[in-house]
Amino acid sequence: MRSRLTKVVSWVALLSVAVLGAVVLLKPHVPLPPVDDITFTELLAQIDEGRVHDVTITGHVISGHYLSDNRSFETYAPDDPTLFERLANKNVEISVSPPPKDYSWLKRLFVFGLPSVGGSCLRGSSFGPDPRVRGGCLACAGSR
Repeated sequence: MRSRLTKVVSWVALLSVAVLGAVVLLKPHVPLPPVDDITFTELLAQIDEGRVHDVTITGHVISGHYLSDNRSFETYAPDDPTLFERLANKNVEISVSPPPKDYSWLKRLFVFGLPSVGGSCLRGSSFGPDPRVRGGCLACAGSR
């Protein structure tokens, strides 16, 4: 019974990875427009000259578009208390969004969780139970 369940779980995991891989590979690729990487000093000069149309501030990253040709730019900004005032004085459209989510928990799941798939070993030293040790893997055998 246990080996049958292990086979089913293995096949479901394999099929899930295959479907996910197919979705990622077959997704149509849409090229992104080029983005000018500028310094924060350049951004301040562009704002003061009235050349910036809009900005989006995400954490410390500022992206936006120029007024004349709608080209994109991006820069990394320090904490500048005068930035919002400068933008508002030049009628720049401002939007702020939260920083991107940290998916490090998902990375940890794959690094520490996958070695124990299909078996009773929680230490991550093997894939599944070791047939030489009754009820587990070699790493856990000494602790029983």
